[in-house]
This record gives sequence, structure tokens and C-alpha cells, in this order.
Amino acid sequence: MADIDTLSGGIVRLQVAEAEVNNISIRFLDRKNGEPTKGKTSPEMILQQLTTKKGQIIFGLSQLRCKDKLLTKTS
Repeated sequence: MADIDTLSGGIVRLQVAEAEVNNISIRFLDRKNGEPTKGKTSPEMILQQLTTKKGQIIFGLSQLRCKDKLLTKTS
């Protein structure tokens, strides 16, 4: 993720961290109590929708895009 600071003179300092994807696992949680439950969609189908793959180096913006894509598919 990124950390943004505005300094004097209109200078912006942006610190970006990157991460390597090690493993992606899909878990379904009950909306009411937050406990694990069985999902209606197969985990394989969800993994196909992700643009982030195992071993890939990711940055903050790609993380947000991936999360947003999943949220719009499941809402």
C-alpha cells in the first residue's frame, strides 16, 4: 500500500510498498455472524476472475482494482 505526505512547497512524498503473492485461498463467511460457511460459487470460478496470480509482484493500485472487481461481482 502507499503512504502519501504533503510537504511544504507543494512537494508530495509517496511511499509505495510492494508484495509478492504467495498463496490465494478463498473462504466464505456468513454475513450475519462472520463464521465460515459454504459458498454458492466455486473457489475456482472466483480465482479465474482475479487478475493477481501466485508469484506476481503487486502494488497498491492493482490490489485495489482486484478487490473492487471481486466486490462488484459478489454484491
